[in-house]
Amino acid sequence: MSETKSLAAPKASFDRRSVVKGAAWSVPVIAAAIAAPAASASEKGATVVFASVPAAGSTSFVRVGQEQSPGQTRHGAAAPKFTIANPTPGGISGDITGLITITPDTPAATKAPGVGFTSLTESTTLYSGSFSGTTYSGSFTQTGGLKSGGSIEFSLGGFRYSYTGNGTAAGGKYTIAVAVTFPGGRKVIATSPITFT
Repeated sequence: MSETKSLAAPKASFDRRSVVKGAAWSVPVIAAAIAAPAASASEKGATVVFASVPAAGSTSFVRVGQEQSPGQTRHGAAAPKFTIANPTPGGISGDITGLITITPDTPAATKAPGVGFTSLTESTTLYSGSFSGTTYSGSFTQTGGLKSGGSIEFSLGGFRYSYTGNGTAAGGKYTIAVAVTFPGGRKVIATSPITFT
């Protein structure tokens, strides 16, 4: 005589404590993954300011690739530096980054060259910049943060103009903008005019 046994799957059962225990472990992991750094109180008070623009004709602009050629240096006016300051109590730790752009004001002059510079001087700053048509852009990273009540001065040096057309490059008005991003994510933008004759 044969005997048939039912091998039905055992009924799944969930213990409420097991489910709650598993959920308690997963929630902090998800929260940690989506948390973003918060801007410190110091960052909220930090400023970026350009120096005053000097008198017209006081800034020399040398044509890229023509540094030793007579008659290739033009004159105008551009702010020689900008300052990042932290006037509020509490330091800012971490890297401060920035993007610098120089663009012709609209509308750009006929045959307008691109205007830029070759160096951004500050001891711990890493900088690089280049032309793309009449727009110049560069980026920098300031390592070491900024102490409470402190400031960092960035000097712009070696002003240049890039011109690939024939004949005389026309001058014009430009705007230099620096967009500074602090470690907590706060962004501050400062602008200043440049003239090129």
